[in-house]
Amino acid sequence: MHKVWRIMVVAATVCATLATPALSGAAHAVVVGSAYVLADQPTASSYTPDMNYQYNSTGAVNTITRASTGRYWVYLPNLGGLTGTVLVSAYGATSNYCKVASWGPPFHGVATTQAVDVRCWTTLGVAADTKFTMSYTNKLGGYHAWVWASDPSRTDEYTPDTRWQANSTGILNRVQRTATGRYNVYVPTGPPDISGHVQITSYGTAPDQCWNLSPWRSTDTPNLLRVEVMCVTPDGYAVDSPFVVTWVRNGNVLGQSGMTSMYAIDYDGTGYVSHPSGWGADSFYANGGGSVSIVRSRMGKYAVHSAAESALAHGNVQVNPFSTGGTWCSVQTWNPVDGILVDCYDRNGNPTDVGFHVSFTGR
Repeated sequence: MHKVWRIMVVAATVCATLATPALSGAAHAVVVGSAYVLADQPTASSYTPDMNYQYNSTGAVNTITRASTGRYWVYLPNLGGLTGTVLVSAYGATSNYCKVASWGPPFHGVATTQAVDVRCWTTLGVAADTKFTMSYTNKLGGYHAWVWASDPSRTDEYTPDTRWQANSTGILNRVQRTATGRYNVYVPTGPPDISGHVQITSYGTAPDQCWNLSPWRSTDTPNLLRVEVMCVTPDGYAVDSPFVVTWVRNGNVLGQSGMTSMYAIDYDGTGYVSHPSGWGADSFYANGGGSVSIVRSRMGKYAVHSAAESALAHGNVQVNPFSTGGTWCSVQTWNPVDGILVDCYDRNGNPTDVGFHVSFTGR
């Protein structure tokens, strides 16, 4: 009981709405699967997202409810359980940002539903109604890992709760705090010389933000990726904060096979990047082959193109900055004509050039 009680206390401090199976009313077998949505009606009280831009591996239909200004519940039927991981990105021509505050079966609702609490703010940290994209999975792909770094003030290296982490190698991910708001996430990757792709989403109810500083392979331990994470307050001060990390190589963030998949990285925000799928230890990937390119049109504005272009009439996109400063990026839109459009901003909400990770998953 001591271990269970400790987990419940930690969860309560960062996520007062996360329910345990007992609290949600009934125990049930957790379904292995995934889902995504494009939440594009930020002021609607409740709605069903566009079917072209939502997916549930069980065949169910996802819905969204606005709880208050800048706060939303995304309901994923048949995927309920204390497991899995979530990614969130702001959507539209906006400098607002979004993060995940919790996920799990609702306190008063159907225990087989996964309820994801999403929060959005302005650059000043003020709650704001905002469009967003979100994905959830508790599934693993061939080269795939995800982890919730839930204990932000812990000073020793630790292994996060196994219910909210997984790794396709079978070896657990680890987290180490190196300074206030700075962390190393150690992700076993399997074969050597693998880089792959990283997505990070901030976690919790405070308007803090976390992003990737520099993913690189630990030189003293083979087959291990070190992901550096930095977390700050809206005014740019380092702060201890929980977050989630997803790593994938030659696949998609959902870990689902048979789906159109693409990812890429712009290391410094200069754009004009074009590499064949598999380049840079698999840091560029398109499952249809060919090249993936990133073109900067003007300050903080980018277009991502690949062989997956024809699939961009549906699916889901996630983006997060690759930065040493207080910046973030949002998904402006995606479609077969323009590709994936990414906007990046500084702490004042002004467009700025910054590196970023971007991924697409489509049916």
